[in-house]
Amino acid sequence: MAAQYVTPTSEAFPFWCQKLLRRSDWVLLDTETAEIAGRRAEAIAIAVVDPRGQAIYDRLFNPFVINQSGRGFEDPHELASFAARWAELDDVLRGKLIVSYGAAYNSQVLLRTAALRQVEMRSYCWQCAMIAYAEHWAEPGHYVGSCRWQRLTEACRRQRIRRPDYGSQALADALATWQLIRASARQRPYPLQV
Repeated sequence: MAAQYVTPTSEAFPFWCQKLLRRSDWVLLDTETAEIAGRRAEAIAIAVVDPRGQAIYDRLFNPFVINQSGRGFEDPHELASFAARWAELDDVLRGKLIVSYGAAYNSQVLLRTAALRQVEMRSYCWQCAMIAYAEHWAEPGHYVGSCRWQRLTEACRRQRIRRPDYGSQALADALATWQLIRASARQRPYPLQV
């Protein structure tokens, strides 16, 4: 399995957002997970949004299709398996910076799901909007010098962003993150001193 790299942002959140919106080589990804039969969480939904805020991938997966050997629960009327949809997702992600609200978690969910479903996954580079926003908001965290992570719903509320109420939960969160980036790009990074 290929390693996933979550790289830090190197500038203030509004500047990072502005730079991101000028680029075309990135996508926003969000997952929804389920813990099945005591196993660690795996992806049951993945959504990807392009830099213009358009959904380019929004799929639900059947978590009961264990592998290609036929073992496990397989219902022909259910959703496709992660393995059956992997090539389509890989095409969307290939060569892109993946931005996610919770990149460390989402990258590990994707890696774990690929391993469970016996899918060969390439390395991707990720950046985390949640950590960048937390540093921008600067609410003290539990550890010295750390910032408390902000829930996406709270970050959107503070920016007066209405969370989309259509599509999968993963798509709604990906679109909300895109709106947060767009709204934050219009802000000044620091209050003006007079």
